[in-house]
Amino acid sequence: IAQGGPVDIQSQTTAGTDDWTKPTTFTPKTVRVIMWGAGGGGGGGGNLATATIVKGGGGGGGGSYNERTFLASDLGVTESFTVGDGGTGGASGATGAAGADGAAGTQTSFGATPLLIAGGGGGGRGGAISGAATGGGGGGGTFSSGATAAGTAAGVAGTPVGGAAYVGGSGTPGPVTVITTHSGEFGG
Repeated sequence: IAQGGPVDIQSQTTAGTDDWTKPTTFTPKTVRVIMWGAGGGGGGGGNLATATIVKGGGGGGGGSYNERTFLASDLGVTESFTVGDGGTGGASGATGAAGADGAAGTQTSFGATPLLIAGGGGGGRGGAISGAATGGGGGGGTFSSGATAAGTAAGVAGTPVGGAAYVGGSGTPGPVTVITTHSGEFGG
């Protein structure tokens, strides 16, 4: 772009699988792939007919961001890719029941191998019919998706290869408390 060469931009925002096609009107040198994993759905709230405390559902984890620049010569004429689908929110509980868990968001990937992944966020746990707060979904990482929360525990975060929480492309666990300081470089 800086040298004024031709540019071909292709984008896809609808969930599903498709193929990227290498431009044929010029010979590209590099291909930049930018993608986001889909976020998880929040859990549904609990429901009681009495004045007893019930809880709202935990929030869904965010999908991760990932990008990489490839040499065009390293890619095939076409490369398959998948755009992740956002998780649906959990239904609120029937009278006397906890809310349903939110569904996890799915990962976005590029290449059949795949060559690049942006993990989806885990679903939030459904609200309890007690004073117990429920966990949120784990944030997606650049190698794997976050997990749906289990009870009051945090949803486990997705990680990169050999990664640890809060570093690089790792996602963030979904604790009961609000966090603002644990975001990874690209993680959800």
